[in-house]
Amino acid sequence: LARPRLRVKAQPKKGKARGGDFAYDEALFARLRAVRKRLADAEGVPPFVIFADATLAEMAAAMPTDEAALLAISGVGKHKLRRFGGDFIDEIISFIGR
Repeated sequence: LARPRLRVKAQPKKGKARGGDFAYDEALFARLRAVRKRLADAEGVPPFVIFADATLAEMAAAMPTDEAALLAISGVGKHKLRRFGGDFIDEIISFIGR
């Protein structure tokens, strides 16, 4: 005799950018998204190609002000650090000094 299969509803994964493991500054997050949009438009690519929302949220939480600190953020590698890191670091420093 066949037993009926139990169906277990999968729990949705919580993205860090959607209120996951840490709190981040929403105003800084919005500014970082604007930087990402500007860079994406200049490169002719969708914004997520520059950095994912989760990466921007982690930046808005950690507020890295140098390359070493930015490189520690999940989603930031050496290539993206070289190409885009300065723009994001400048925005974070500007935000902190406001």
